Amino acid sequence: MTAPQPPARVTRATDFYTMGLMFYGIHFYPDFETMHDDEDRLKGPIDCFDTDLNRLVFGVGADGNVTGLWNTGEKVEEEYVQAHLGRMINLRQTFLRQRLRSLGTSVEAADRKKSGMMQEMVIRLDELDNGDLAKRLKLLREPPWYPDPMDPDTGNYLHNCFEHGRCW
Repeated sequence: MTAPQPPARVTRATDFYTMGLMFYGIHFYPDFETMHDDEDRLKGPIDCFDTDLNRLVFGVGADGNVTGLWNTGEKVEEEYVQAHLGRMINLRQTFLRQRLRSLGTSVEAADRKKSGMMQEMVIRLDELDNGDLAKRLKLLREPPWYPDPMDPDTGNYLHNCFEHGRCW
């Protein structure tokens, strides 16, 4: 009888997602270091999986610090991820539509700019509402560029709204 083997370390810790289990956020990271250094990463309980839907868990060193990601060998069910994304999209759609109604016919230029971006975001979210998982996850990996009205120099509005819930 052979001894059980530890989970295989994700040797190339790239292309994985963290999914917030409390506030329905999801974030794509190209590698572990980027996630580890991201001060804006998801807080609270999260689920991690790679692009092949393999569940990943955090490895913790003797000092209590996170050292990397480990592949558990378990698959994350596509329906689970789809349901999470569906709830996340619905929350953002509801927020944006309510915010658009509250902006109404504002004459402020900043409000008009925000309103235009919000209308574009509603269209993008509507496209994803019943999208297949591959299309939804590709949007997270490769979001089209929409300058964020609150952070026009560096912020991508699509990324900020969809992944962080910052839809302004």
